[in-house]
Amino acid sequence: MKIFYFTGTGNSLAIARKMQRKGDELISIPHSLRSGATHYKDDVIGIVSPVYAGSAPKMVQDFLKRTELEAGYRWIVFTYGMVPGNPLWYLDPVTEAQGWKFDFEGCIEMPNSYLPLAKIPKETSKECLRWQDDSAWYLRNCVDHRMKLRWSGYPENTAYTSAMRGMWAKIVNSHLNESFTVTDACVGCGICAKACPGHAIEIVDGKPVWQPRCEGCYGCINHCPHQAIVSKKVKRPDRYINKDVTAADIVAANE
Repeated sequence: MKIFYFTGTGNSLAIARKMQRKGDELISIPHSLRSGATHYKDDVIGIVSPVYAGSAPKMVQDFLKRTELEAGYRWIVFTYGMVPGNPLWYLDPVTEAQGWKFDFEGCIEMPNSYLPLAKIPKETSKECLRWQDDSAWYLRNCVDHRMKLRWSGYPENTAYTSAMRGMWAKIVNSHLNESFTVTDACVGCGICAKACPGHAIEIVDGKPVWQPRCEGCYGCINHCPHQAIVSKKVKRPDRYINKDVTAADIVAANE
């Protein structure tokens, strides 16, 4: 089985690992896009993706547009922090253009890592961690039994996605990259640039400069070891680190 994933702050990578079994291959979606690969084949192919304002990140959508996933069974699991929405409302037309739809769709609620809105807890509760483990086990069991289930097509989920996607497009396209800057605490280590899934950060004269292709994941702020990155859209000093994922893991996934 091949399991593709997109991760900015670590939540989706953590779930992809929890769903992985011996012999499964984990593949970073940013790595795949940059490699130029356009075809993958396996008996089963899955994707673990975060939900951004009711849908998948643009890079996940681009991956599905460019890549042929040849498999007898295809599944997708979404990680979300507030409301899951109906991500397949946007993704179904993309895959249908290639002649297929996801056989199974699942979701797992995670700590909300969207810094402009979320109040990050100092420590993830044991109950929340157990919920993630149990949910990942359950969803993997569904996949192993080739269940065919799609949960997000409820009218209220679709309405949420429809409303939020318009707002998200304005946020991402309204010079989001210009909202970031660094304080004097920045030492030019470059971890932010290496951890950015969209390679939207360039190091210029020893300091990071954000480019317009920013996905809005805020992973750069969360993983800065010196807490030197600030954004006009983030008012709290909170930072989110998934306990199962390190900054080195994020760099390895996105560099």
